Order: sequence, then C-alpha cells, then structure tokens
Amino acid sequence: MLLIFLSVWLLSVTNGLPLMKVNHPDLLSQVLSFKKGNGNSSLLSALADADPTKLKEVIVLVQTLLTTSQNELKDLKTKSGTADTKYTDAVAAYDADVVAQTDGVKSLKKKLDDAKSAVTGAQTNYDQGVISYQNAVDTSKALKTTRKTAKDTANGVLAADKTRLESEISSLTLVITTLNGVLGLNTFAPTASPISLSAAPTLTGEIHTSTGYIYVRALTGLRNPYNIEIKVKASQDAMIFVGTPIPDNQWGLEVGLGLSGNTENALRDGKEAPNFDYRAGSALDADSFVTFNVKQNGHLMTVLREGLPFMSGNPPHKDKPDREIWVATNGVKGQWIVRLV
Repeated sequence: MLLIFLSVWLLSVTNGLPLMKVNHPDLLSQVLSFKKGNGNSSLLSALADADPTKLKEVIVLVQTLLTTSQNELKDLKTKSGTADTKYTDAVAAYDADVVAQTDGVKSLKKKLDDAKSAVTGAQTNYDQGVISYQNAVDTSKALKTTRKTAKDTANGVLAADKTRLESEISSLTLVITTLNGVLGLNTFAPTASPISLSAAPTLTGEIHTSTGYIYVRALTGLRNPYNIEIKVKASQDAMIFVGTPIPDNQWGLEVGLGLSGNTENALRDGKEAPNFDYRAGSALDADSFVTFNVKQNGHLMTVLREGLPFMSGNPPHKDKPDREIWVATNGVKGQWIVRLV
C-alpha cells in the first residue's frame, strides 16, 4: 500500500508538476526498481531537479515504509522462530514418545511374559494340588472301605457271640457271688448249711465286699413281709440290693448308704436308678459296725438305723421281686453281717 502511495506522490514532486511531465517520465518505475535493488544512478538523475520539500516528504514516507517493512520482517522472524521452537519441541516430544513407546512396550512385554509364567506356575500348582487332594481322597476311601469291612466283620462276630458270652458272664457272676456268700457263711459258722434257694436262712456269717461295686448275694428265698438285720462296717458307699442286681437282670430296689463321701443316703428304684426317698447326713462308720434293718410290708419299704426310722417309701414300680438280698461297696472295702429277723 505504501509503495502505491509513494508512486502516486512522486508524480508531483518536481516544480509542483507531475514527474511524468518532466524530463524523467519513468521516475516511478526507477524508484520502484531501486526498491527492488536494481541500482540508484537513474533515480538520482530523475530526482536531481525535484522540490526539496517534496523530497523530504518522500523521505519520511520511505522511512515509514522502511520501518513497516522492518517490523514486518521482525514479526515474521519472530513467528518463524516460534514455529521453529515449537517444531523442535514437537520433535523432542515425538522422540520422547517413541522412546517411551519402545520402553513401555518392552516393559509390558516383560510383564506379559511374567504373567504368562505365573499363570503357567499357578496351573502347575493347581494340577499338582488336584492330584494331591484326589490321592488323599482315594487313600481315605480305600481306608474307609477296609475299616467298614473290619467293622462289619467285628459286628457280625459280636452279633453271633454276644448272647452266648453274656449268658456265660451272667452265670459265672452268679457262681462267684454264690461262692463268696458260701465263703462268708463258712467263715462265720463252718457247720452251717449252704445258702438255699428254698429256705430262708437266719444268718449268713460275715461277708467281705471289694471296692469295685460288685454285689455279693447274702440271702435268698425271702417272703414279703420280711425284716432283714444288716450290720455293715465301711467308710462310705455301702449298697444293699433287694432283688437281682447282676448284669441284664438288674431288677429290684437299692438302698444306698453313705453316698458321696458318707454325706447322702437314698432308696432307689433299681441299681443307680432315680431315688424314691432321700436323706442327707452320715450313716456309716469305718471302724465299727452300724446296724440297719431293711423291712418290706406290701409295697412299703422302711430302713431303720440303730433301731430308729431312717428312710421309707413306696417304689414307683410295685411289681419288683424281693426274693434276694445282695450287698456291695463302691470305692472302699466293706464287712457285712446279714440275717433274717
């Protein structure tokens, strides 16, 4: 724009007339050629007769053009430098991203390989674990089968021999208790007759009982009503059984004297059965005989201690037999003298 303006202006810088009308009609083109760097000899020749005032104005305008061009160049250089810097930064960023990509892919590849290795190891552990558990199950299953065979065999043998052996044990126990009763009888009175199932003896002699809660038969052939005098020397847990206390036939009534360390006494509806009468306090003496009377009249059972009422009651099961008297001690040894009054 300034070049156009300058060109128009130069047309009138000589004597107030357009330059095209003076000796140098091609002044504008010469100035423009000079602007393009084509030399200045023709321009000086064209402007030799120019008005100085007008020339000064042209100089100002040219100086303005110069400044504008310089500023434009500077601005272009700045923008070019900025673009170069941004390009350099972009190149650096690109190179960094390429490096990061290379390193990242390498790292991911390593992690992938490690993960695959871990999966392979986990699969191996899993497979081995499954085999191990299966082996354990197979072993225990085989053992279970073997043990079941042994169990069935043992149960079969038990079922086959249980009745026979229990019968033998019952018979042998009865024999032992009977022999113990005879031994006690003979110890007290060698000339006395053995215990009879049909007779009701008045005296059995002194009977000794062990610590194992093993009943010894003292009298048999009882008839209701009856009154049995029983003298016992023991520190605790003296038992009198009216009926049959041997295994699988524990049918009768039990008198417990000096139970729980000689602090409790009870009438029981069978061996170690529920009480139908109870009395707290001591009843026995480890150093001296204590006399008890066991009476039964109908269904009522009464126990006296040293001639005084001690316990009594009606048993819940009133149809229990009462044809035998047995004695025992539990945890201690005892001495007994039993007779029918």
